[in-house]
Amino acid sequence: MTTNPIELVKRFHDICRRVIKAQPEHPGNYLLQHASVYSKVGLEMDDLHYIDAQILYIRVNLKSWRGDTARSLKGDLKKLEGDINAYHK
Repeated sequence: MTTNPIELVKRFHDICRRVIKAQPEHPGNYLLQHASVYSKVGLEMDDLHYIDAQILYIRVNLKSWRGDTARSLKGDLKKLEGDINAYHK
């Protein structure tokens, strides 16, 4: 678990870039398109409270996406969300 807020932000930005990169590979997945838009906005965030909320928006829109990349991204978002919540405690 990372408790350094700068590292948590960097992890979030990395995940956002991966979501954005995956979107063109799945042009018919409209929810992934929405997640990509939320990820683009997320790249501008550096406050963990806002990032925590943005993770929820991204995760909701990734819910129906399947496959190895989807599983990896969703798992990374879930772990990051837990690490951010642990940081706030």
